[in-house]
Amino acid sequence: MRGSIARGVGLAAVVAGLATGSGRAEEVDIGIAPTPDSWSRLIVSDRGLHAAWVSGAGNRQQLVRDGKVVGVFASVRGALFSPDGDHLAWTARRDDTWQVWIDGRPGCDYSAVTDLQFSPEGSHWACIAGGSGYCPVVVDGRTQHSFAWSEDVAFSADGKRLAYIGISPDGRYSLVVDGRTVWQGDKAASPAFSTNGRHALAVVWLRDGQHAWRDGELGPALVGVGRPLMSPDDAHFVYGASDGRHQFLIEDGRPGGNYDFIMNPGPVFAADSRHLAYIARTGSREQVVIDGRAGATFDRIDPLSLTLAASGDGFAYAASRGRRWVVVDAKGPGPEIDGVQSGTPLFSPDGASLVYGAQLGDKWRLCIDRLMQPAFDDLGHFPPAYSGNGRWIYAAKENGRWFVIDGHEHGPAYDAVIGHAVIAGSEIRYLAARNGRLLSCSGRR
Repeated sequence: MRGSIARGVGLAAVVAGLATGSGRAEEVDIGIAPTPDSWSRLIVSDRGLHAAWVSGAGNRQQLVRDGKVVGVFASVRGALFSPDGDHLAWTARRDDTWQVWIDGRPGCDYSAVTDLQFSPEGSHWACIAGGSGYCPVVVDGRTQHSFAWSEDVAFSADGKRLAYIGISPDGRYSLVVDGRTVWQGDKAASPAFSTNGRHALAVVWLRDGQHAWRDGELGPALVGVGRPLMSPDDAHFVYGASDGRHQFLIEDGRPGGNYDFIMNPGPVFAADSRHLAYIARTGSREQVVIDGRAGATFDRIDPLSLTLAASGDGFAYAASRGRRWVVVDAKGPGPEIDGVQSGTPLFSPDGASLVYGAQLGDKWRLCIDRLMQPAFDDLGHFPPAYSGNGRWIYAAKENGRWFVIDGHEHGPAYDAVIGHAVIAGSEIRYLAARNGRLLSCSGRR
């Protein structure tokens, strides 16, 4: 929706990419491009060089990967790429059963399949299979413990550990970590691992209240406990909490300031673990709290916009007062604008440059380090990418055509540039669509 953070995007706005500087790119036709009826079901790998979508309707749906049909099914759901982009998984119905397909190979038949996911490093997959009364977790095709219901499947970052919640027919909850039941009780939720995978985390319920759980140790009894989190360096343990009157953050056993609400998604650490931030609400006002210090209050802070620089002291978030938005950073609020591009603001890897997409009237501009760039009709859905030397690469629409731009240099014109580009030294690669064909593009910056 225009004029807000969560704005809608047009068909050609599933876009990101890189310009070639010279305005030319080597283009290889690899197959059919997404049609208008399938663009809403388009998925793109995290590294941007693979795309898949479902086309068709009724009992004849086809899954297309990188321009080529890989199967026709009665129904297709939950297609996703592994984080490294090397694998594609989906669930498909044939007759009255569902199967998990991995890279074109079908698995066993189930009455239902939910929560299909890859491990963060891409080498394992898991799902919840079955239906009422029998709903086990399946990992790499192997069924784990049998429960009446399973939920909240979570891998560690290296894919070597797995946790989930199992529910018995009598309603008793089990926390399962690495194939072993490590806790049983009235209820459990939100299993997770620390960044290095050494610690297992969860929230559990006992008669005296809710507790944060870490490797078998319980925190204090509280009315409410949010998802536990550890800092990337494994040195700090935090979670949101409620005593029934207020909500607050507990960091390493110490409670912070009181607020009406700690807003989702909860606390966020900087990559170097030096800073911790979250969004809090009191009455009708919201503010960002960084390292225990509360900032200015606003009518609303976009919960997905809060970002901390990977190193240094940089922070940024999008906030509104009335109908106008600003992006706030360490220097204070930026200029008033009508909307902020989804996925922004964001920092360069070194934390030195900050970028966001800004709507002013019916035009969109990229704002780089508080300097507004040229105006376009749209900036697309995917956020910009940092190309080094203070330059950001982004997609823009003008006069019905999409371009990718590196600094001020335009690349070729396309109907769409699909997904994220990959930068390898001086070479750039991305997928684009023109005249109904999917193109694999490469060039030099």
